[in-house]
Amino acid sequence: MDCAAVPPKAVFSTTSNNASRVLLSELFVGMFEAAGIGYEAQLEDSTLFFGETLDFGNWDFGEWACRARPGSPG
Repeated sequence: MDCAAVPPKAVFSTTSNNASRVLLSELFVGMFEAAGIGYEAQLEDSTLFFGETLDFGNWDFGEWACRARPGSPG
């Protein structure tokens, strides 16, 4: 692929209802720009993100967390 003619692009997907994740999405702007890669933040309602987006793999890279009690089954 000719990256000069068709620059690469990455889409960051995460939930929009978490202030830390929104801030993280903003921090990536300069990093991707410096690397010459197009960047888009896809901030979604958690129902959509933890449903269709993750279930169907509709993301390039993302951020989420899982919490459980010690010894919690899978």
